[in-house]
Amino acid sequence: MPSPNPLTRTTPFVHLPLIVLSTLFALPLLWLLLTSVQPREQVGKVPPEWLPRQFYIEVGSETVPVTPPLTVGTDKLLVVPSAGPQRGQHLLVAPAAYQNGMLVQRTQSAAGMTEATYPARLERAIPEHFVIVKEWFLSKYTKRAARTFYLEPSAVKQKVSPVTGNYPEAVRALTARGSRLATRADKRRTSDRFSRKTTALPWLGRTAWGLGSSCTCRAASRPLTWSAASSRREHE
Repeated sequence: MPSPNPLTRTTPFVHLPLIVLSTLFALPLLWLLLTSVQPREQVGKVPPEWLPRQFYIEVGSETVPVTPPLTVGTDKLLVVPSAGPQRGQHLLVAPAAYQNGMLVQRTQSAAGMTEATYPARLERAIPEHFVIVKEWFLSKYTKRAARTFYLEPSAVKQKVSPVTGNYPEAVRALTARGSRLATRADKRRTSDRFSRKTTALPWLGRTAWGLGSSCTCRAASRPLTWSAASSRREHE
């Protein structure tokens, strides 16, 4: 005999839509929770990954977290120029750009592409199957320069490791941004207080905001210089 209470009478067909809807609502929350502990390079990756994974390499006895590896693609040379704008930097160049201890660099300028030759030291040759990784920092605003490594693909390992430091880093970034905006607003108010003045423009019959006590303009192909004092004398 069925129960007279309608709340106790149920069928699986009633719970099935509820389970489906609750799953649809829970998936975005689960996705937010999992991506909040992923490295920033993994967030937004296509296809998406659910588990947070951290790449790392072993340099001697040190375990160094690194960015996802990138394939070199073609044979390269690692050189260090001893002159020029990139002096002392490690550069990855094509073999044709380095000949007899001289490095040919092309730069873009207003006149077009220009070539310059600088002496450079050859560090090593990088085969095409090598990968490039950089030292990974929790904060992308770290002042220390990241180290770059050129390695065999098998030397780069990965592990499932949540980055719990994302939470304090996010709070630090938000507070730093708020303080920068407040400082910027204070500077803008101070600048407006001292430099914002009203000056009459006699040929327009209106006032200009943000101009100083004098202005130089060009009218009828000749410069016209006037000041607030001369404008007052004309009105008198």
